[in-house]
Amino acid sequence: MSSEHRPGRLAQARWEADLHAAVLADALASWAALPTVPDLASIESDRALRAQADQILFRFTKLQDTMGERLVAATLDALAEPFEAWPMRHRLDRLEKWVTWT
Repeated sequence: MSSEHRPGRLAQARWEADLHAAVLADALASWAALPTVPDLASIESDRALRAQADQILFRFTKLQDTMGERLVAATLDALAEPFEAWPMRHRLDRLEKWVTWT
């Protein structure tokens, strides 16, 4: 168990990832409901479309960051893996092995 491990760390990371995923899903559903796919010029000139596109991009980025910086680390920590010095590729490989072992 790493020195950073604390109860609830994994639950907090999952809660944060779930929040970003839910808001992203809502934004994507709203985008999909548009009557036509807007072109870039339409998005840039329409404040509401631009805000919607920004929300999608923002939440996708936040979800990606949360998964990479918090969720993966908290999961490996909960599994008592010594991951701190590993690059992300090795962290993901290790999580994949845990999934195939169970």
